Amino acid sequence: MIALLFNLLIIWQYVKPQYRSFLSGGERAQVVKVSKANALEKLFELASDSEKLKYEDGITILLDRITYIDIFSATTSYVPLNRPHEHGRLWLDAIKRVFMPRILFPDKTAINDSEKTNIYTGIGFAGVESGTSISLGYVTESYIDFGFPGMLIPLFAWGMVIGIVYKYIITKSYNLIWGFAFLVPLIFQINLFETALDKLIGSLIAFFLIFLLLNKFVIKRLDNYLKN
Repeated sequence: MIALLFNLLIIWQYVKPQYRSFLSGGERAQVVKVSKANALEKLFELASDSEKLKYEDGITILLDRITYIDIFSATTSYVPLNRPHEHGRLWLDAIKRVFMPRILFPDKTAINDSEKTNIYTGIGFAGVESGTSISLGYVTESYIDFGFPGMLIPLFAWGMVIGIVYKYIITKSYNLIWGFAFLVPLIFQINLFETALDKLIGSLIAFFLIFLLLNKFVIKRLDNYLKN
């Protein structure tokens, strides 16, 4: 199963650029303009043609995609040599953003991951104008704020927050089964090294608020309905 999954990931990295171009109708945007049937047919066609792929190149592409350390390396080379540390500004902005709903703060800036990556690496990455978004990742942003080893303090605190949320969900859910069910989407909020701080903190807080509402007003009724 591991060998099969590894090979499928290599094939996916090979077909992904052409497949995404087909889905968007040639536009440089993350949109889908074809039916599901046509999309699956195209994916099968591209995968069937993957014998043209050089296996070594496929492995290199895959490792480059899943390691995501190049941007961190570029940042440590650029900050603080060419741009000073931010001394907590990125973490503070990410926390403040959660409590500034756009309906009350219409001038709140939109999240632009690629623009921030360009600023702190000194490298020109493609952005929204090319239909993509390349983030620094919360570990890299912690380095930009505090350097090393100062970056370890907010990362440790963030780990504590995750642990507290995990324990609360397990102990306060209607029952243990529902607790584990809620933990699945929790893992999806926190499992990616490249997730930007703005999105990481906001998504966890939003998820936890949704859990509180569902656990208090919905789950008991839903559980009784399913049992009956």
